[in-house]
Amino acid sequence: MKNKKSAKDLAFERERAKFRKEIRELERENASLSLTLIERNVEIQEAEEEIRQLKNWVQRLLEYMDMPEEEMRKRIENERAKDKMLDTLGEFGQIFRRFGIL
Repeated sequence: MKNKKSAKDLAFERERAKFRKEIRELERENASLSLTLIERNVEIQEAEEEIRQLKNWVQRLLEYMDMPEEEMRKRIENERAKDKMLDTLGEFGQIFRRFGIL
């Protein structure tokens, strides 16, 4: 005995296949847009960090404008030493994270 489907059943199957295809295409488009959104958010965060750093430098430069040269040189050296120390601490933090300490 053959199980023949009615014309109505066949039409329904065609419609269902059409909608499934459309759903898959929309899901792919959604995934692509989600990835694009994540990439843009990363770009925004990087730009905001750069703006923060530039504002910090502008503030430092404004402070340096009113200082005698010798005091300015000392302060710049201190800032460099502080930045180097922070970089070193950041490296230690990365090492600790790799070993699961932090």
